[in-house]
Amino acid sequence: MFRRLPASLPSDVAFKSDLKALGYFINDKSQIMQIKHPDQAYVFKVSNDERYNIMHREALNHCIREEVLERATAAGLSLLYLPQLSTAKPNEPHVPIFTTPPAEMKNKKRVIVVLNDHRQDLGIWDYRHLSTNGIDSASCVDLAKLVRQDGASAPGLIISNAGQLTYSHKEGRAMTTQSWQAMPRSTIAYPGVQEDPLHNSVQGTRDRIEHCHFIFEKILKDPDFVRADADIYLVGILNGGEAALKYLNANWDFWKSRIKAVALTSVFTKRETLSWELIQFLRDRARNWKISATPKDACLVSPLHWTLSIPDTTLTLPPDELEPQLRKKEEAEVDGHSHADDLVKATPTNRGREELTEWAIPEKKVIPDAQIICPEFSSSVQDFTEVIFPTVLESVLAFFKDVQKDVKDYKNPALMVEDYEEKPLEVEVDATKDGVATTIDGVETMTLEEFEKKEKVGGEKKEVRFADGKEDKEKKREGDQKEIKFAGEMVSEISVDAAVSGKAVPEEPITPAGTSLNPLDPLYKCPLQPVSPERTIVDVEMGTARVAGVDLEEAMLKAAGLM
Repeated sequence: MFRRLPASLPSDVAFKSDLKALGYFINDKSQIMQIKHPDQAYVFKVSNDERYNIMHREALNHCIREEVLERATAAGLSLLYLPQLSTAKPNEPHVPIFTTPPAEMKNKKRVIVVLNDHRQDLGIWDYRHLSTNGIDSASCVDLAKLVRQDGASAPGLIISNAGQLTYSHKEGRAMTTQSWQAMPRSTIAYPGVQEDPLHNSVQGTRDRIEHCHFIFEKILKDPDFVRADADIYLVGILNGGEAALKYLNANWDFWKSRIKAVALTSVFTKRETLSWELIQFLRDRARNWKISATPKDACLVSPLHWTLSIPDTTLTLPPDELEPQLRKKEEAEVDGHSHADDLVKATPTNRGREELTEWAIPEKKVIPDAQIICPEFSSSVQDFTEVIFPTVLESVLAFFKDVQKDVKDYKNPALMVEDYEEKPLEVEVDATKDGVATTIDGVETMTLEEFEKKEKVGGEKKEVRFADGKEDKEKKREGDQKEIKFAGEMVSEISVDAAVSGKAVPEEPITPAGTSLNPLDPLYKCPLQPVSPERTIVDVEMGTARVAGVDLEEAMLKAAGLM
C-alpha cells in the first residue's frame, strides 16, 4: 500500500495582498482597474482552478477593505470594537463596527443607524458596484461625506457589521464566511479550516440577530454613548432590516418615542408577524426600495389605507375591522352587488358575475395589498439587491430630511402608483409591413390568425407559409421522426417535401386478410425526407389538398377535422 507524505502534496495557492502585485490600480474615479488593461475592471475567473480564483479574490478584497478603512477614517468615522466597546483593538475576540467618534456622538441630536446584510464586509455595500461606480460610492465613505455636509447639525453614524461575525484566533480578526473559506491551508489536498460555532464567534454577537440586539441594547440605550433624547433614523439592508423589524416588534413600547423613520432595501417581512402599532408607524414613516426596471423612486405599491378618503381616526383600526366600515359608505347597487362608490371597482369574473376586486381613487389607479407594511419604491436596479442601497443613498437621506422638518407630525403622503409602458417585444421577421403581406422565396408569409380570417372570407386557395414559429433545422434533420396527434390518433410526422410522387407509401399492414387499410391508422407512414418550411396547397377542382407535401383526399381531411 502506498501513501503520499504531506511534504509531497501540492501547496495551497497564495497571493500577496498588494494591488500592484495583483495587477490592479485605483484610477482617478476611485475604480479598481487592471494595469495591463486600464479600461477593464476586476475579473473573478482568472483561472480554471476555482481555488486559485477564490484566493485571488480574497487578496484583492483585503486590499479594498484596507482602502475603505483609510477613506472612512478620513471622512470622520472610527472603529468601535464589540463587545468591549473600545476604540483600541483588544486582544480577545471582537467584532468591529464604524461609528462617529464617541466624543462627538455624545452631542449628536440625530443618529443614523445602518444595519447591514450578513454577506457584507464592514462598510462595503457591494464589491461589484465598486468596479463601475468607485470605492466611495460602493462603501460607507459616500454616506459619511454626505452626512458631514450638514456641518455642526450633522447626525451621528453607526454602521453595524453583521457580516464579519466569524472570528479567527490565528489571524486575530473577525471575517465573513467568504473570507473564512479563503483561509490558508497547509496543502491544497486538505479540506478547509473547520469553523466552531462557539470558539470562532464573539460572545454577545454570535449571529446577525444577536448583533442587532447588541446595537440597540448596549449602544443606543447607553446614555454615555448616545444621548437619551437623540432621534434615531434606521436603515435596514436586506436581512439586516428584517432583524431590525423583529427586534423593534418585541421592544416597540420603549423605542416608539425615539425611532423617527425607517428606510429599507429589499426587505420582505410578513405583516402578520408585526404588531398593529408598529405597522401604523411603518405605514407613516417607513419606505422600502426594491428591484425594479421602472425609474428610480417611482412608487411600486402603497398600503391600502392611503388610497381611501377616510377619517384619520379610522386608520387606527386593523384591516379586518377597517374594510367592513368602508363598505358601509355610500353603498350603491351594481348588478345586484353593493359596494362603496368611488372606492371599489366592479370587474367581471369568468362566471359572468361582478366581483369587487380593485380599489381605486377616481382617475388615479393604485395597487392595494393588505400585506404591504410601507410604501415600496423602485431602485432602478434590475439585478443584484446589494446594489440597491448605494443606488438610492441620496433618496434615503432626502427622506430622512423630510421627516426631520416635521418630526412630530410627519406622515407619508398619499403616493400614487403610476403605470409605465413596457417596451414592445422585438421580433426578427414581421408577418406584414405597412399592411402588405411579405413573401419568402415567392411564398406569402402570414400569421395563423390572418390565415383563419382569409379562410372565413373565402377566395383563391394558394400556397402560404406561417410566420408564427421558427424552423429548427437541427431538430428536423434527415431521419428524425416525431409523433404528432392527428384526428385523435398518433401518426408519424410527414415531412414537408416528402413523397415527391404525391402518394404516401404505407408499411406492410399487420391486419387480417381482406381488411381495408385505414389511411389514418398509425401504421400508415411515408418515407421521411429532409424538412423544408410547412406549406398547404388546396386544389378545389381535384378535390384534394397537399398537406406537408402529401396529397390527401378532401373526405379524409374532413374526417380529420382539417376542412
